[in-house]
Amino acid sequence: MGFAAFAREVAKSYPINVALQTDHCPKDKLDDFVLPLLAASEAEVKAGRDPIFNSHMWDGSAETLEENLRMGRQLLARTAAAHIILEVEIGAVGGEENGVENAIKDKLYSTVADGLATVEALGSVRTAATSRP
Repeated sequence: MGFAAFAREVAKSYPINVALQTDHCPKDKLDDFVLPLLAASEAEVKAGRDPIFNSHMWDGSAETLEENLRMGRQLLARTAAAHIILEVEIGAVGGEENGVENAIKDKLYSTVADGLATVEALGSVRTAATSRP
């Protein structure tokens, strides 16, 4: 959170917008990394301020699609309430990225079925737009 505070303070001196995002957070890092940041942002929003981070990325690509989407639903409910964008890594990701290694097994890329399951579980831009108060 110190980095976020520093970035916001420095940004005041420049005519730019600054957006802060966490990137590729796998399941074993949620409890020590993203969830405390999310809780802090929830407290900031509850106090009438902006969230600390603008976006978080849940990388459930190493999980089963069902577990990935279950966690995605939980995180999306919290991030949406805190005015934070949630990026999700769905389906197959070949190779290694930020410590998450997924050996290519029976598929190289996410499939259309993965995408449809994601829309069913998490909604779409259309469903998000129609559910606004």
